[in-house]
Amino acid sequence: MFRKTINKFDDSYLIKFKPLQVEVRNGDFERASKDFKVMVQREKIISLYKEHQKYEKPSEKKRRKRRESEEKRLVMAYKALKEKNG
Repeated sequence: MFRKTINKFDDSYLIKFKPLQVEVRNGDFERASKDFKVMVQREKIISLYKEHQKYEKPSEKKRRKRRESEEKRLVMAYKALKEKNG
């Protein structure tokens, strides 16, 4: 069997990101900083970076994906129940 070689410096996942730009208006740097943080969070840049910091075994990845889908299913069921009951 061949093992997959892991390049811990592989940053090819960053290619799909577009540059983020925030305009500072009227010298309001605090507002621009908050806007930038929101943009970064929306683009999931930090979370993807953290995911690629270490190797994730296939079994761990499968377990994580299953857990995430279960959480998503529960949230959707809760929202549907909430809408149904008003």
